[in-house]
Amino acid sequence: MSVIQKTFKTKFTAQETKQIIEKFLRELPILNAVIDKLEWQGNKLCFMSKIGDGHVEVLDYMVNIFIKLNFAGSMIQSKIESTLDQEFLKLEEKNII
Repeated sequence: MSVIQKTFKTKFTAQETKQIIEKFLRELPILNAVIDKLEWQGNKLCFMSKIGDGHVEVLDYMVNIFIKLNFAGSMIQSKIESTLDQEFLKLEEKNII
């Protein structure tokens, strides 16, 4: 099993970041095919999916990501990491809301 751990700086408060993530999830319905369970527990968005499980923790001006990948997820780990980098690096810009 592989693990992805990443931290991204943002220009947003935790509440603003939660809103951005919720909007992103609504705009990508393909995620619904992969995600089995998705729920906020405070400032942590916890998920279980067909490729692994983990959480996205939003803090003021920072996002921490932890994903424990299963075998299928491990096969596409580099694609998952590049997608996370691409999307979460956008949070360094203030004009994405």
